[in-house]
Amino acid sequence: MSVEYISDEADEYVDTASADSPDRPLLQVDDLAVTFSRRGSTPVHAVDEVSFTVRAGEHVGLVGESGSGKSVTSLAVMGLLPRRGVQIEGSVMLNGRELVGLSTSAMRNLRGAEMAMVFQDPMSSLNPVVPVGKQITEVLRRHRDISRADAATESVDLLQKVGIPDPGRRVSEYPHQLSGGMRQRVLIATALACQPRLLIADEPTTALDVTIQAQILELLKELVADTGTALIMITHDLGVVAGLCDQVHVMYSGRIVESADRRTLFATPRHPYTGGLMASIPRLDSRRGATLNPIKGSPTDMLPWSEGCAFAPRCGNAEGDCRMETPRLEAKGHQALRCFHPLSADPRRGGGSDA
Repeated sequence: MSVEYISDEADEYVDTASADSPDRPLLQVDDLAVTFSRRGSTPVHAVDEVSFTVRAGEHVGLVGESGSGKSVTSLAVMGLLPRRGVQIEGSVMLNGRELVGLSTSAMRNLRGAEMAMVFQDPMSSLNPVVPVGKQITEVLRRHRDISRADAATESVDLLQKVGIPDPGRRVSEYPHQLSGGMRQRVLIATALACQPRLLIADEPTTALDVTIQAQILELLKELVADTGTALIMITHDLGVVAGLCDQVHVMYSGRIVESADRRTLFATPRHPYTGGLMASIPRLDSRRGATLNPIKGSPTDMLPWSEGCAFAPRCGNAEGDCRMETPRLEAKGHQALRCFHPLSADPRRGGGSDA
């Protein structure tokens, strides 16, 4: 399916009576592709052939360097991409309802109630001229039949639940009066106010110091567990994935290159890109003064997927076929892999090529 956004004037009816089937994923993304185009410029394929599922209560990670397509994928799911110059192809089904091409009014009804998002920069995500308490009550009153007084009371309870001290006073304060960690907690409270079935967290700890990062991640983990909310965690930090996610999808240049459950991925990473991400993480047991082992080059050093493997120019396992053929994402045991020359499945061999 390929669409430009449809008119806002009329919503379309979709029968979701059977959407709660235990065999149906809460979110199903099939062959999602997002292309940005501008007159006089070459179209940019930011996301291509992305498919994954999220079941109720499951925690899924989207991992990759900046520019790999993680955030664009999440924005496409949420219906928050610009209208002009954007073409979306594929399918995004939430609880049995197709979201691609859905009208703005219909998406507004879903956002906040059925799905919500926590952005990485709370200062630009919160309205700077509206008290934080009012920003929470607006969500409550938009999606629930609740009085203004009850919404105000519940906003205080939500701030207390996310660990903000003296919530009765904080509801009247503006975002600039709060610390970065408190602002992020306000975003989490706002996102979870109506207990959505799906929460997308787009690198929610990027701008925070290490101690606050740990607190925010622990808070997210507790809250989604309490509410049964499914979570998509978007991050470049594999440490976050290791402690939070059940299933992990590694993205590079707009495509998923490896998928596996958390334990399998960390025990036996198969794609050289995944192996490179893990090898670049500083280790506490390494000797003092040991040099880091980053992936060579940068994300801009790539081939178009139409010509070969995008990671080939940076890959130590690349051979001639990697620059001439495009690898497909194929399931191999408990993993799905897009690679001609993967790392060894035997961790004792030190991550060499199978070839």
